[in-house]
Amino acid sequence: MALRFFGIILLSLLHTICNAKTEGQATIARTSDHLEIYESMSHRLKDTGLDTTRSSLKVRGTLYDSETGESLPSATLQITGTYKGTVSNAEGRYEILVDSLPSELTVRFLGYQTQRATITSRRDSVLNINLSPSALELPELVITEDDPALSIMERVIASKQLWRAGLYNFKAEAYTRLSLSNDSSVVLITESMNEVYWDREKGYREILKTYEKTSNLDDTIIPLGVNDLPNFYDDNIDILSYNVVGVTHPEALDYYEFKLLDYESLDDQLIYKIEVTPRRNLQPTFEGTIYVLAQDYALLEVNLRPSQVITFPPPAQDVSFTYSQQYSNYGKEYWLPVDSRVEGAIKIGLPGLQFPTIQVNQVARVSEYDVNTVIPTAILEKQESVSVDSLSISSTRIGEAGRVRVPLTQEEEEAYQELDSTMTLGKAFQPTGFLARMLEDPDEDQDTSGVFSDGPVGEFVSSMTELVAPTIRMDRVNGLFVGGTLTKGIGRQEEQGELALILDGGYAFHRNAWDKGLGLRMSKQFEQGLGLTAELTLHEAVIARQQLRLMPRSSYSLAFLFGGVDPLDYFVEKGWKSSLELRKSMFSFTTRFHAMQEESYLTDDLFTYSLTGSRNQPRRVNPAIEEGISNRLGFGLRVSESNGFDGSTLGFAGVNRIEADVEVSDGSLGSDHDYIRVQVDGEISLNTFYKRRFLPNTFSMILSGGITQGRVPYQRLFTLEPSTLSYAPFGVLKTQSLFPYEGDRFWKVYAEHDFKSTPFEALGFWGISKKGIGLIVFGGATNAWVSDPVSKQVMESLTPILRESQGVHYEAGVSLNGIFSIMRLDAAFRLDQADFNITLGVARYF
Repeated sequence: MALRFFGIILLSLLHTICNAKTEGQATIARTSDHLEIYESMSHRLKDTGLDTTRSSLKVRGTLYDSETGESLPSATLQITGTYKGTVSNAEGRYEILVDSLPSELTVRFLGYQTQRATITSRRDSVLNINLSPSALELPELVITEDDPALSIMERVIASKQLWRAGLYNFKAEAYTRLSLSNDSSVVLITESMNEVYWDREKGYREILKTYEKTSNLDDTIIPLGVNDLPNFYDDNIDILSYNVVGVTHPEALDYYEFKLLDYESLDDQLIYKIEVTPRRNLQPTFEGTIYVLAQDYALLEVNLRPSQVITFPPPAQDVSFTYSQQYSNYGKEYWLPVDSRVEGAIKIGLPGLQFPTIQVNQVARVSEYDVNTVIPTAILEKQESVSVDSLSISSTRIGEAGRVRVPLTQEEEEAYQELDSTMTLGKAFQPTGFLARMLEDPDEDQDTSGVFSDGPVGEFVSSMTELVAPTIRMDRVNGLFVGGTLTKGIGRQEEQGELALILDGGYAFHRNAWDKGLGLRMSKQFEQGLGLTAELTLHEAVIARQQLRLMPRSSYSLAFLFGGVDPLDYFVEKGWKSSLELRKSMFSFTTRFHAMQEESYLTDDLFTYSLTGSRNQPRRVNPAIEEGISNRLGFGLRVSESNGFDGSTLGFAGVNRIEADVEVSDGSLGSDHDYIRVQVDGEISLNTFYKRRFLPNTFSMILSGGITQGRVPYQRLFTLEPSTLSYAPFGVLKTQSLFPYEGDRFWKVYAEHDFKSTPFEALGFWGISKKGIGLIVFGGATNAWVSDPVSKQVMESLTPILRESQGVHYEAGVSLNGIFSIMRLDAAFRLDQADFNITLGVARYF
């Protein structure tokens, strides 16, 4: 369980952090059926240097400073006159494939003289190269009021626009490696070799040719390619799910301060070392250093990190990353990425649950460019950005068939040899804290495979695993109620669909009675995403008169248990009901018919126990209803971008949706009631400010209204739920407490603006911002009333108090959001009369 919990968090973070995307990219499709895992490392350790599948020579060696003897990491190597090259690893080691002899190898490293080495025979397969520091006399840096970096970057941006205008596409070969470490060792490695295609209009496409990984990584996880890494020469860069203005964006001078720090050299060419700092403190930007080739006003290298605005929501507590990238024009016109290096650390935790820091190291190399070439239309038309060459994967490995890696470090080589399938991520990142025990895996040595596998006990356990929505609640009529819904599939066929038996109900301990329900559900999925569900249920139960749409029933039970009032009323309903739902993508349409006998549940024997110490606390009488036969036909329409999942119900996410519900009851249906009931609910959620952020400022609003025609019975009034026990989710008025508002007509408006952490950042309170605490302002108004005087008179005879809103209820307030990463604290002021309330709710994340 710990592995599953940790893996979900870790992989989602890594996908967002390390696999940043630039403009014009499509989604990723993985095909795991064609992939094989190669666990042996012998092919690496015993390589002779000669690739026998091609007449090519694998040259390897180490790059050194000729004066100090220190190795030179991330130096670039190129087969002179070609687009073919590589980079040295963190230990200065390299390997490159030479297709013909003789060949010349050009080695460059910032601050050093370029070194050229000629490879004349196969005896040169091991070639160590020494580089000498550059002897160019650098000009003296003079600090003036007008920093020259401004004009330098203006020329870099102008130069990029010129050569980028002629770059239409390219094809290249790419190698990518991701390593994860804990405090002591490397715990995971993935490597991939891809063919990369880029088109100005279509974006990136990649074909995965082969890959390797440590054997402790799940087989369903496929390494991603360089299309998921940033190109810092792009105008806009998606990093950590923030859309960041690049340092060569046409408007970069509005977003960044550039300062000339120093001069460097490469051979006899002058290099500008420029510091990058944010000009706009509330916009997502980068900071760090960039190196500009003076002769061409082109980027040679960037070393950047996200600014402090770029943070990650819980459960990430601290995320720190640096990105490095080098460029070359290979002696031609276009400046293209040579490599990409990512180093960082991720700290994940929640109150009571802390994981060790995850160290991330990612390196990518891109070479063998073919610029402005013909790319097959079939490749560019693929919807997925990564596809799989299953034939190549099944027949070759990295290091074979003309493929070479950026050499592994010694730690990584040891990890490949030592890690096996038992060295799980759960073990490598074992959590601590009082919640950690809840995530522990069961004893792996304990054999429980046959305990419940056979016989009637096994069948019972198997059926119980299909229990859906177990129910425990408490109120003044039922006392403690324990039950739930059991759904058991009894037939599934491709053409006829799925048939399921539904058992619904539970036992009310104070009434000493069972609620009972038995039903059948048939579901079928058609082509093009069309689904159909039909359900028929027999039903006898004591149910709540008020219909809850926003407040969970459990919140009222908890308040009741602690001595609070029970705001709901109850009556007996028995009969049958049916429904038919048609859904496709964002749309669903439902028709239903209820044939019910409705009776009052009148009793003086109310449940009076509470945890506050009183066992005989007075409880409000349960009122009568308008008894009789209630046959009603209903129609519902829902359009929602959430495809059925409504995060706004708990309040942690906004959604754009609209719902309409119409209910008809009259004598022609055999009903004792004659009315039409219409309710419409809508919700909008819009990004407002700082849209480049992962979580922009958002405005959310709920609009609801209902109207009836005819005389609706007391038990079918519209309900506006109250807050309770200082809990009020999004959409519930915070200052409407204790009892619901009811009426045969109502309207409600509720809105809030989530400023996230930007107000605290603007005031310089970055510590608060980094804890994920934000500011929300909200307000709402509602009115509910009974419009028909006759209906009102009848209802007042049934209940001591008919709870209309008595005019418009207005409120406004402010919230601190993200407390302990999971809560919000609301302070609400009622405006139409003097009232104030403090409530809690689920933190608003999206």
